[in-house]
Amino acid sequence: MRPFILPIPAVVLVVIPALPILSLLLAFILRRRRRKPTITTIRCLHVGRALLTSSPGHLTPLASRALPNQRLVTAFGIDNSFTTASYSRHKAFRSRVEHLLRMSSASWQQTSTLAQTLFRQNTSSLHLVPFVRQYVLTTILHIFFADFVPFQPDAVAELGDLIHSLWLQSKVGAPSVTSQRRLQETLRHLFPGMTENPLDLLLPAYETLWRTVMRCFLEVQFRAGEQAPAWRELLAEYLGQPSSPRFYASLDGVSPAFLVKETLRLYPPTKRIYRATTEKNWVAVDVEGLQCSPEVWGKDAEHFRPERWGEADAGTWIPFGTGTFVCPAKGEFAPRLIGILVAAMLGAVPKDARWTVEHEADDVLRGGRLNNERDGYESLKLFW
Repeated sequence: MRPFILPIPAVVLVVIPALPILSLLLAFILRRRRRKPTITTIRCLHVGRALLTSSPGHLTPLASRALPNQRLVTAFGIDNSFTTASYSRHKAFRSRVEHLLRMSSASWQQTSTLAQTLFRQNTSSLHLVPFVRQYVLTTILHIFFADFVPFQPDAVAELGDLIHSLWLQSKVGAPSVTSQRRLQETLRHLFPGMTENPLDLLLPAYETLWRTVMRCFLEVQFRAGEQAPAWRELLAEYLGQPSSPRFYASLDGVSPAFLVKETLRLYPPTKRIYRATTEKNWVAVDVEGLQCSPEVWGKDAEHFRPERWGEADAGTWIPFGTGTFVCPAKGEFAPRLIGILVAAMLGAVPKDARWTVEHEADDVLRGGRLNNERDGYESLKLFW
């Protein structure tokens, strides 16, 4: 049997129209290959500190940090200290952030009042994850963008959901064009006339805080805090007087500061810190592994025990990074704000509140640590 052979004109007719598709497919494959660098995980603190203090490889420190974060540029269009290789841009952005983080006593009191106000409409039930996203994002918006107050709750909730969705998409491939378009529409609605991207400021603060707030609340409300009712009292007193001395004031060896610090140890919002040595070779400092290591923290390393901070060595506590680029919110801003937000939640949700889940993985009383994944507890609902 003679083989079937297309005449040359027929081949041309078949192949030429397919060239654009083939070109796009080839470009996609090449991009996918470039997006998959070799990643070496670092689980030794001394090695990790050395990598985060000096620039690995031939890249500058800024370029070494910026390269692994380019997916956030693609997803959100941000241009901040995390994504730039420009020292002048980094310096200007950090200076602006540090100015915003210097809050007066009156500002802290206003933030406490706002946090309590945001709960007044929730009287008998709570779909926890969507609410915490909106709750934390609204608070951050009021602190960083006072000129745009008031913010519409539905638009803020939409913004939080879109940030979450696009973040997850950016970790596995190209973000949805539809989601990106909706994000831009929501931002224009919330920030009419604004010429810069508000996500430059919002994204680092919001993504760090909301998951920490939720897990601290769950630990105090339903888990370790069940045997320590004094923790709720401590946080209630801090909420009423959100000062620095009150934040560090202890009762039976525990303070609001210790509760927050233990949450950030057990559930670091940044589980790994990435640095590029070359475009195709990255290192990842395993923050979560280091902070939950029995070799460092003892046999109870995976238990929520805030009293450990009365004597613990904070040398392996690096939820805000270490070395060259330590987060400016590390000092007091982020910990104190987390304390206020958790305290307001505990003040609004009764101690005997119950919970229900649709997915077994969202059971808050499962053994071991709470789920620290970004999409954990999506089905968790509270009622009272």
